[in-house]
Amino acid sequence: MYEEASQIRRSMKSVRSNIVEGYGRRRYKNDHIRFIVYALSSNDETVDHLEMLYETGS
Repeated sequence: MYEEASQIRRSMKSVRSNIVEGYGRRRYKNDHIRFIVYALSSNDETVDHLEMLYETGS
């Protein structure tokens, strides 16, 4: 349980960090888009962890 919570916290922080970094690179369209895609991927990871916890009743 602790390990899963830790992973959720890390993936949530990654979403925020990638959005901020992408915003910082907004002058460079390709970099900006790349970091937004990374943020979406981290968001999907977080959702997957939460769904797994829900399905297992944890």
